[in-house]
Amino acid sequence: MKGTTWLPIAAELATTQWGLFTTAQARAAGMHPKHLATLADAGAIHHVRHGVHRINGAPWHPHE
Repeated sequence: MKGTTWLPIAAELATTQWGLFTTAQARAAGMHPKHLATLADAGAIHHVRHGVHRINGAPWHPHE
């Protein structure tokens, strides 16, 4: 799959989690760390801390 096709999957993971999702959740959904890197390079997701990512445009949350 191309990198852009992974964004809807990441967004779905983050929908009920304040815009956040984990690397483990992404892997369980079929994403490879390389796909996360592609999305991050494109500015579609942001690394919050080890193993945690935020969808671009999701507001900052105290759980970060």
